Amino acid sequence: MKARHIKELRKVIANFKEYEVSYSSGLFGDFGVKAGECCKKIMARNSQEAVERYLKWYFRKYKCRNRHHTNNLVETSRWWGKFMVVDSKGYTRYFM
Repeated sequence: MKARHIKELRKVIANFKEYEVSYSSGLFGDFGVKAGECCKKIMARNSQEAVERYLKWYFRKYKCRNRHHTNNLVETSRWWGKFMVVDSKGYTRYFM
């Protein structure tokens, strides 16, 4: 890689924020963990990308896909959510 590519990547990474991603242990928003306790901390641009990066990490670590893995992430309510994403300010979003 050339120095200018690395410089551009540093600018992109500077905008990343930390998100806590956890997935539902059962049906209908049964996350089983409090908002402060998480499964994995992920650095990403936004909450949807945090879920995508979490799914990639899960596949690399366990050599299989997560049971809630999907290519079409949709933001939804807590009761239908399979993934809970909490940002550094405490805002929570749910994805299906």
